[in-house]
Amino acid sequence: MMKRLLFIALTAFSGFSYAQQQLDQIAIIVDTEVITQKEWQSAMRQARAEVGTMPSSIRPTDERLKEEVFLMLAAEKLQHKYAKEVGMSVSDAQVDAAIKDIADRNGATVADLKAYMAYMGMNFNAYREDIRRQMLSAMLRNEVVRDVKINEAELDVYMNSKEFKDIQRELLKDNTAQYKVKHILIKISPSLSDEQARIQINRLRERIAGGESFDDLASAQSHDPISAARKGELGWVTRGQLAPEFERTMVRLNKGELSQPVKTVFGYHLILLEDQKNGVVDEEMMRNIAREYYFKKKAMQTFTLWVEERVADVYIERRI
Repeated sequence: MMKRLLFIALTAFSGFSYAQQQLDQIAIIVDTEVITQKEWQSAMRQARAEVGTMPSSIRPTDERLKEEVFLMLAAEKLQHKYAKEVGMSVSDAQVDAAIKDIADRNGATVADLKAYMAYMGMNFNAYREDIRRQMLSAMLRNEVVRDVKINEAELDVYMNSKEFKDIQRELLKDNTAQYKVKHILIKISPSLSDEQARIQINRLRERIAGGESFDDLASAQSHDPISAARKGELGWVTRGQLAPEFERTMVRLNKGELSQPVKTVFGYHLILLEDQKNGVVDEEMMRNIAREYYFKKKAMQTFTLWVEERVADVYIERRI
């Protein structure tokens, strides 16, 4: 059992599958890094699922989506380099704490982890650096998004735009209940297996049930950088805007209730229902909806520009 659990924890990290990566076809070369066909296809599947919940009026074309996914993957390869340039760092103590947390969540010790890595012929120092890179990338993404601010004047302009008028028309087609929700997301990814994500989200729920602040944990632990910057806040939503599994749980919650972990195509969620209103969308609610859409739009524009500036400075070879 110990070996099985540790295997789950370790195989989530890219360093373990380096030889497998070399056998995979290369999709993109970014500076000295490669993005494989497997990574590309996985990212496109997730991106298509995400935009599928957006109103058709603002949903990107598949060609545009491919470009955005390319930029996202290229950014992931470059973030470590640029984070260092702006002075961001992850200390040895932070890496040690992350490794201990991985071991704890699998009912093991760090000594067990090291022993199993030696048994599997893996380099523990390389494993540490892989974790450091992931933590540094997360810090940088959150920092870029946190720079985004919205003032009331530009929100007024957005609410009068054709783009939002189209969104508003779609929202008003269905005169249904509105839900104000927060969430914490733990994504399933090449660096975090399904089992690891499930264990992590359950542990977060236990911490909240034990009295820790949902807002604090959402800010520090959620893998959704946009809502994490707002303490997990998704704002006012209607049915049809979010993943079906998310919505089925959301509509059954009472005001102030925290859900059990919910799995969607994006990973595992904890959902907190803050408020609910039935019937017509009033002016205040529509403004909050506009704020949410505009924040996401502006955050995406800011991050895309940030990425494009850095991608322009390095060698890129696209084979897709």
